[in-house]
Amino acid sequence: MMILEKSIEHIKEFPHLYPNITDNLKRCVLHRFPYSIFYSIIDNTILILSVAHQHRKPFYQK
Repeated sequence: MMILEKSIEHIKEFPHLYPNITDNLKRCVLHRFPYSIFYSIIDNTILILSVAHQHRKPFYQK
């Protein structure tokens, strides 16, 4: 999925660009697809926690 890969590259280039959901959780919304990337920045490391469908319950995991 190219859009997912491009979004991850954009997060790597501009990790502080996206809004905070909580103190240490950020969200990047994918364009043209109903998914969001949830991630944290810990000690200059980007940790992707989830790629979640936007129309599911918050933090829904299979």
